[in-house]
Amino acid sequence: METLRTDQAAEWLAVLTHMKAYDFYFLPSYHRLAETQGEGIAELFVHRDGEYVIAIPLVLRPVSTKQGPERVEGGLNDATSVYGYAGPLASNWDMPDEVIKNFQIDLRESLEKRKVVSLF
Repeated sequence: METLRTDQAAEWLAVLTHMKAYDFYFLPSYHRLAETQGEGIAELFVHRDGEYVIAIPLVLRPVSTKQGPERVEGGLNDATSVYGYAGPLASNWDMPDEVIKNFQIDLRESLEKRKVVSLF
């Protein structure tokens, strides 16, 4: 799975051109604004499977816990979409079940590597 950051705007926008439909809240500039507001780090997760492309922009945020008076950083994260608007995008209206399954596996593995414990 390829991941793009907001500073890779040209590459991010190139992925969006393959999608059947998207709105402004999928744009890298929209996610960059969320980053500047301290909401987390935005990444576009891109799965390619032959002629099919599925992508989802997510904002990764650190999760902290408290034990006693000290904050303990465990390196854990959660993932969400900006203001809850975004979701997966697809290059085709009818995606084969196998492509969707592979996307889900790919996304899960990518999120596990980033120590993401929940996805909203």
